[in-house]
Amino acid sequence: MKTVTDYRIHPQSAKQGVVHGIIGLALLCFLGPVKVTLAADLPITFQSLLVVLIPIILGWMPGVAAAVLYLVAGALGLPVFAGGASGMEVFTGDTAGFLFAFPIAALIVGFAATHRYRFETLALVAMLTGGQLLIVIGGLFWMEGVRQESLDYAAYIESLMPALLIKSLAGLLIALVIGRMRSRLPQTVE
Repeated sequence: MKTVTDYRIHPQSAKQGVVHGIIGLALLCFLGPVKVTLAADLPITFQSLLVVLIPIILGWMPGVAAAVLYLVAGALGLPVFAGGASGMEVFTGDTAGFLFAFPIAALIVGFAATHRYRFETLALVAMLTGGQLLIVIGGLFWMEGVRQESLDYAAYIESLMPALLIKSLAGLLIALVIGRMRSRLPQTVE
């Protein structure tokens, strides 16, 4: 079990954290807007998957930094959101809550991933699916407030579940491969 002192920033890890944050931001900016449509007109974007996968792989601080900087990039007009959307108006619409939930999900999932089980299958599935559900619930909560109408959370989540599970399985495979590659690298001593 890690203690509070295990989370302190060392000069070497701070540099590495900046590099990891930039890598995470680049992944979000380039892959976030991509939309894939599967059978039965099921559109899937990589945004929520990347938001929860990056802190699992690169660490919670770079993951949260990447999520925040991703939102800033979109607010500044870079077409980084789903379908190439951008600008401040994206943050005032009824789907803005999904975006606002990104850093929160990155923080929670990233912090959960700091434990030694982060590359074990069940823990990964729970973190990937749970993190994406956090984003959906945050988005629905915001949408409900903007529309001033009650939403059926269960029906909405049920309609999104196939896409969330597909993304979670893709994230699981990616994380397991990266975890195996990391385990083969020589361990560094601080």
